[in-house]
Amino acid sequence: MLKLWDRPNRFIQQECCMFSARDEVQLMFPVETIMRITTPVTGKEYFPGVDFEYTPGSRTIRRLPGSSMPYIPESMMRPGEDAVCYPESNARAVIGACDGGRLFFNNENFFAENQISVDYRAVAVDFDPELDHQSDRLPLFRKKLKDRNAVRVMLLGDSISEGFNATAYTGCEPFSPPYIEQTTRYLSDRFRAKIDLLNHAVEGTGCVFAESNARVWVKDRPDLLIIAYGMNDFSKMTGEEFIERNKNMIRSCRQLSPECEIVLLASMTGHPFWEPTKPGRDAEFAVAARDFVAASGRDIAIADVQKVWKKFLERKDFYDLSGNGVNHPNDYGHRIYASVLLHLLAGAEMF
Repeated sequence: MLKLWDRPNRFIQQECCMFSARDEVQLMFPVETIMRITTPVTGKEYFPGVDFEYTPGSRTIRRLPGSSMPYIPESMMRPGEDAVCYPESNARAVIGACDGGRLFFNNENFFAENQISVDYRAVAVDFDPELDHQSDRLPLFRKKLKDRNAVRVMLLGDSISEGFNATAYTGCEPFSPPYIEQTTRYLSDRFRAKIDLLNHAVEGTGCVFAESNARVWVKDRPDLLIIAYGMNDFSKMTGEEFIERNKNMIRSCRQLSPECEIVLLASMTGHPFWEPTKPGRDAEFAVAARDFVAASGRDIAIADVQKVWKKFLERKDFYDLSGNGVNHPNDYGHRIYASVLLHLLAGAEMF
């Protein structure tokens, strides 16, 4: 997989930005020099002094008047009542804004077509994900990888885990894979082990769906089960109820696979002004997951995407990471997901 950055050389690879009703975007790190800016979907490249400008030592890229860089006007950010709404084809809006209105949305390629990708050398790379290494957890899975044994990895989740808005999933350049495929390919290459991926993620579902349909997936007998719900559950239950549903899934799995180890993946945040993803619910669910894992044995671990995602949002705009405008990651976001998983599963220095 393409790492987010090469820390020793201070090289940042394909960082995503979006000019969403603004002429300036923020990068993760202060720039020494920008090497290239493109829109990967179209292959179009943009040039300093013509399309953009920046000041070395700053994190800001400014879009110049007359630039050919994609720009989303304010009118599109808050669509009116005449806007085509999801689930209609080619929708540019979704209902459910906290004020009763609509939000900018597209579940196909529109966001990828209107975001830019920046390669640059940074003055310094100073990001700390503040993740627990958890190297003592998942001992059976780690040993199987080390011994180059075949392993079966199962993923339960919603549309994010199914792969939505990764360009390989939507079928456009640059065909970057969903996070779980990036993760298993990296593990297979690094450990030279055969990894069978069993992706049971289904769009629009939450944890109740997997709990109720356990008979469908438990028969696949995974060595590692990744449970990646939350986004579609935030508005439907408390964090405590969410963890109880996850416990039921774990019990169902272990009836047939008693040695299966478990990863709970704490979901990214959604749009802060969308009713189903109001701020605070993601944190409530993540805290509940952390507490459950901390009280569990070594056979359960957490992939804390929520913690890392929030730290990215301290420096980046929500739309820089979004694949559809409300609740899916873009290619850059899928790389964040994969990086968190690989930090856990392989001890890889991804950040």
